[in-house]
Amino acid sequence: MWLLRAETHPDKAQVYPVQYFDQVQVCNGLTTNTVTFKVNAMIRSLTTFALATAASALSLSSNGVQNGCMFSVPDVGDFNTQILHDWSSSSTSDDVFKDLQASTYTVDAGTAPFARRFDIVNIGQDTKDPSITLTVPGGQQHGPVSSAQITTGFADILYGSVRTVAKVSNVPGTTHGFSFYANDTQEVDLAFLTSDISVIHLTNEQLTPDSELSSYQVDAPSDAATAWHEYRVDWLPGVTNFYIDSELVHSIDKNVPTTPSFFLWNSWSNGNSWAAGPPASNSVLKIQSVTAYFNRTSVASSIAANPGACVSNPFSILSAYYADKNVTTSAQSAFINGSNLYIDTSSLDTQLGGNPWSGTAKTLTFLYTYGTETRVFVAAQNSGTYLITPGGIDTAPGSVLVPSITAPAKATIDIISVVWGKSQISTASIWNALYNDSIKKYSFQLLDEFFGIDTWWGTQKTAVIWYTAADGSFKAVVGRENAWVKFT
Repeated sequence: MWLLRAETHPDKAQVYPVQYFDQVQVCNGLTTNTVTFKVNAMIRSLTTFALATAASALSLSSNGVQNGCMFSVPDVGDFNTQILHDWSSSSTSDDVFKDLQASTYTVDAGTAPFARRFDIVNIGQDTKDPSITLTVPGGQQHGPVSSAQITTGFADILYGSVRTVAKVSNVPGTTHGFSFYANDTQEVDLAFLTSDISVIHLTNEQLTPDSELSSYQVDAPSDAATAWHEYRVDWLPGVTNFYIDSELVHSIDKNVPTTPSFFLWNSWSNGNSWAAGPPASNSVLKIQSVTAYFNRTSVASSIAANPGACVSNPFSILSAYYADKNVTTSAQSAFINGSNLYIDTSSLDTQLGGNPWSGTAKTLTFLYTYGTETRVFVAAQNSGTYLITPGGIDTAPGSVLVPSITAPAKATIDIISVVWGKSQISTASIWNALYNDSIKKYSFQLLDEFFGIDTWWGTQKTAVIWYTAADGSFKAVVGRENAWVKFT
């Protein structure tokens, strides 16, 4: 469907086409955004802060803890909105891109040699080095230079903390930006210039032409193009803080924005003295994950109007699958209702970002905790509504406790739960067979004969096996009936 929406700018009114996709094969769930973005073309005055240039190991910042309607982020503050996206493995990369949009508009050249255009075709997925990719194709000789940009799907952010795990390009001629942006005078940037990725540029743009410049450089990790690192931007009242691998590297207390904005991730070129280029070969920014906490003005207004809705929820959804599609983030948003869990199975396609298995009846399966209990919820699509209230397992329809089955001595994994179709499998012999396959690194076929039961006669089923790997990571083996799978 095409929607035309007028965007008014100081100099003129323009109408941009916005294409909404029911399904996007490469980046499922991305829609298009028409908020105009312009880079300040002024020459920046730069001060360099020396840091160790040796390669540093990836270290992630502490996540926020939900309390009612708010997320408390250690040493930062409280926020009313959370975004969690992880594309680091095949088990997580299929989750929907909820709250993110792909830009599709053109920025005029101005004083630069070329205009630049953000195209959805330049947003992809790298399955060998799991991540989403923002590419500026190489060899472009004329403008507009085809580039890539993703933004939040809302522009009412008033302060936030955004952590992006990324690898940058070392192909000269592009800019990678991680930015809060409202307009050219209300902007916070963390930027790489791929012509020299030894430094990172940190900027609060001038509030007025007479404002003191506030743009600085810090040393980048020496392996920024080959290793994953977390780049974090915190925009807080009166200060912006910048982190690399959870370590504070610089703070700016001048020109701090105060206008609600959106957040963007982009890779672009227009041939100017800042970005240089266009690149001779493909310049690719890889993003493995995004963790973000925002205070949104619209959400704050809703909370103020209905403070009783902000009751702390005692349930935590750890992992969720709709058929074989990872829908954890969507489930956390859709099913937590006040102090309860509420699941309406008649609208799962809408709530969970689409139909992952057309023409087949599907199950919703999720692993969750309540107090010290770990439980599994399983329900068929269109099987009614389920209200799970605080209390014992008898107040949790569709749910069962995970079994306690001891792993063999040689096992390097710890199985948490096994779900086949509409039922959890608690038979010790089946678990022992799974442990044996994991020890011998065997593949196994998802069949009724393997699990010892047909839990949904006449319907092609899905298996979900949650487990903890030897390194302590939480994983799942997921597949459709008849598929061959194995533990990794």
